[in-house]
Formats: sequence, C-alpha cells, structure tokens
Amino acid sequence: MVSISKICHDPHHHDWHECARAFYRARRGEGDGLKATCPFVQLRHLMFALQDGETQYMSAYRTALESHLEQICQYIDTRWIVALLEILADSSQGLEMQNATLATTLPNWEKLLLTRAALDKAAMQGAATQRFDAASMNQPLPLWDGMSIFGIKGDMTLNLARRMGAALRPTPVIATLALALLRRMAFGQDTTLIALGRDYGRDLIGEMAQSFAKAAGLEKLV
Repeated sequence: MVSISKICHDPHHHDWHECARAFYRARRGEGDGLKATCPFVQLRHLMFALQDGETQYMSAYRTALESHLEQICQYIDTRWIVALLEILADSSQGLEMQNATLATTLPNWEKLLLTRAALDKAAMQGAATQRFDAASMNQPLPLWDGMSIFGIKGDMTLNLARRMGAALRPTPVIATLALALLRRMAFGQDTTLIALGRDYGRDLIGEMAQSFAKAAGLEKLV
C-alpha cells in the first residue's frame, strides 16, 4: 500500500491502516493518536456516528467522501472502500442507497467465492483441520487488498441480503423474483452458499432469505 503521509498530517500515521489502528486505540481509551486533519479519522468518526443512527451527519459524510475521493480511490484498500459504500447503503435512501448496495455486491461475493476456494485448497492439502478449524475461521485470514475470509459466525451474508432486500423494496415484483433466485441457490449441491453453509454448519441460504424478505417487505413469502 502506498503511503499517504502527504495528506495525513499526524506524524504517527504512515498510511490509512495506521490511522485505523490509532482510531480504534482511541475508541478503547488507550490514547488519542488522532488529528482532525487526517482524512481517514474524519471519515471514521462520521461512519461511527451514522452507524449509531445519527443521520444528521449524512451531509458531512457525503462532503468528506467527495472532498477526499481522489485519495480514497488511489490509496485506500478494498476493505475500506466497501465499508464506506456500506455506510451509504445503510444510512441513505433511494437511488444512492440502491447504487451503493450494487457497488458492494461484487467484492462481497468475491469474498465468499475466495473463502470457499481457500477452504477447498486447505482440504485438498490435508490441512483443513489445522488451518480452518472453528477458531481460525473467525480470524481475518487475508484474501486480497485488505479483504479477509468470511467468518464462521460472521454477519456479512445477512447484511448483504438485508441491503439487497432494502434496495429492491420499492420494486416488489423484482424483489420477489430476486428472493426466488436466492432460495433456488439451494437447488445446487455445490453453490457457494450451500458449500459454505455445509462447511460452517449454517443454513446460509435460509438465513439470507429471512434477512432479504424482512428488508424487502416480503415476510409472508418465507
């Protein structure tokens, strides 16, 4: 990752990840290490506020995104770009919410695919029990550009389904068809969700269908 020290004026920060670490240390009361001039810290404060339901900060969040858009696209990794978009998906409405959901779908699905591929590779190498036991499957084992595997107890799939359902709620016919497509992934023995559910001992498709239907207003269909 390229250093962004030129745009982060805190001398303790060398990149966005160090800003993130400093931010979380401060949240835990382990020191401040934060400067308002750090773009990541500005965004992270706004992200927490919006996650806490303080929607009055949405305008400031949009402004911060637009002001630092070039730096974000050039320096921030996939994990944090997805997180920035997911805030828009969860805290806005209409076209902005729908398009933010659309933009995060591909990297999140790639995360699931690569998680499954990692499990398959470990099993073929006879290392599944060593590398991917229940404990390690909850650890952020790296995939690409800051992204890590889907944890055995993770809520990423539920959040993905919820955001998709909320985005499609204004079009109930499309939402109903999308729910049918999601549930039909159970028809294949080796679809990504079936395989991961088998590995993790979860009914991922059923869980996602419930989350999708509730967000889309289609509870009666599940």
